[in-house]
Amino acid sequence: MSFFNHSAYRNCDGVIIMEARFEDPDVVELAASDLPIVVLDHVFSGCVSVMTDNVQSMVEIIHYIASKGHRKIAFIHGQENGFITQKRIEGFYKGCMELGIRIPAEYIVKGKYHDPGASAAATRQLLSLPEPPTCIIYPDDYSYLGGLRVFEKRGLTVPDDISAVGFDGIDLASNLRPQLATYRQDAQVIGKQAVIKLIEQIDGPMKKHGEQVFVKGSLQPGHSVGQIG
Repeated sequence: MSFFNHSAYRNCDGVIIMEARFEDPDVVELAASDLPIVVLDHVFSGCVSVMTDNVQSMVEIIHYIASKGHRKIAFIHGQENGFITQKRIEGFYKGCMELGIRIPAEYIVKGKYHDPGASAAATRQLLSLPEPPTCIIYPDDYSYLGGLRVFEKRGLTVPDDISAVGFDGIDLASNLRPQLATYRQDAQVIGKQAVIKLIEQIDGPMKKHGEQVFVKGSLQPGHSVGQIG
């Protein structure tokens, strides 16, 4: 039974789509249906989307790293076809351009979200460059664990030898030593906005439309970005 048919069978008034394989035909069918829909961290035409402001968050991260003297900044990103990834890459370049930082193409490496193994491979690739970066931004806090293992195997200490930044702001980041610098997504506000927007569609006469709601997060400096220069 497809997601749409299951929702209809259960007499759902509306659906919030999150943590899904957004390219899945069942998900695409559900998003294109007449049901009130809110999508988290993705954009479907005609649907309300709620997400962190991923462009601005990356700009803030770049400015913070640069304030510590770093100019060789690498970014291991998530899946290339994802809307969130595209926006974070956009924000990465925007922040670098604002500060006049030129980033070589080899500093942008594909990884996967929530996959320490993929981040470990990407970290080894970056550290093997003739001019390796002094700071690496990871797709998320959990993925950073893969990079940390590589650092330890190579005898590198964070932040004395290499600096790192995560994303999400989960409890793991604050419990690591040194504490991981990260960008905390405000999950409570994102969830609240998703429910509000869904109820507005259910209760109101309005038809589905492509509104995008951006929720501001906050930079958590931690202690994983060292001062250089």
